[in-house]
Amino acid sequence: MEIVYPISPHFITQKFGVNPNVYKKFGLKGHNGIDIRTKYPDSLDGKRPMAASWLSDFLLKGNDPKGYGVNFEVIVKLKRDWKLTYAHCEFVVPFKTAQWGEQMAVSDNTGFSTAAHVHLTTKPGKWDGKVFIHEDYNNGYKGAVDPQQFFDELGAIMEDDMPQWLNGLLQENGISLDSAEGRIREIFDQSKRYELAQKERDKALRDLAEARGDATKFEENYITAQKENKRLADEIDELKRSVASRDTQVTALEARVLTLEGQLNPEKVLVITREEYARLTAKKQLDKFTKWELVQEIVKRFIVWKRGDK
Repeated sequence: MEIVYPISPHFITQKFGVNPNVYKKFGLKGHNGIDIRTKYPDSLDGKRPMAASWLSDFLLKGNDPKGYGVNFEVIVKLKRDWKLTYAHCEFVVPFKTAQWGEQMAVSDNTGFSTAAHVHLTTKPGKWDGKVFIHEDYNNGYKGAVDPQQFFDELGAIMEDDMPQWLNGLLQENGISLDSAEGRIREIFDQSKRYELAQKERDKALRDLAEARGDATKFEENYITAQKENKRLADEIDELKRSVASRDTQVTALEARVLTLEGQLNPEKVLVITREEYARLTAKKQLDKFTKWELVQEIVKRFIVWKRGDK
């Protein structure tokens, strides 16, 4: 079995104990937990499922707009009892006891936060079922310790001493696991397979949503293309009608020409050459005289003729 961190993948953006000036106003020596990244390509808004690292009993839920935002606390029993606080959530899934790897909430950016992330605080102590007694509440972090201590203790139990620890824990409640170790391991394996199946399902749902988005975009483009094709088809039809109309006009003109040609009488048609046209249209010699000048010219020529006759 592997350690299940609240957010997968597990990447710490702010470590325990840093930035004392920022957290002084909260009465702390520094950052009293760790901040875990939640923004990834498949969760650009920083909203990711938050999983239980171990068997987690729900303790309380709160909403502090100036601090943790939407937050909740659980009790986890390892070699020591631990109170875990998860902060800046979008919402908390209703549960009484969350199994290993089971979703408890969804991360967000609520409360005193500059970006979406999960804040995890871990406090060791003793839980009697009603009151949690801190191991050292006056350590400057109000009982919180570096969460790595919690994960180290969890890892040691899971890898080295899980059956004995479970046996000791449940014997306190009158339950023996000596004859059921194989069954317990089978349950753990089933839980791991269930977690993997959930991740595959979530990925399939994201892929489906993306595919639906692509299909919607394709459909929109297809409808746009259809409208454009119809517009072009209408323009082509209009051009065809215009061409047909002009063809009709040309045909009518051709018929008119043939009709006129048929009405011509070849016998009444006069054909002349250019020379004949020039001769017929040339000015006569007498055209240069006025009527009075013409009379004078006739008299003059008559006199000349008479004299020549003598």
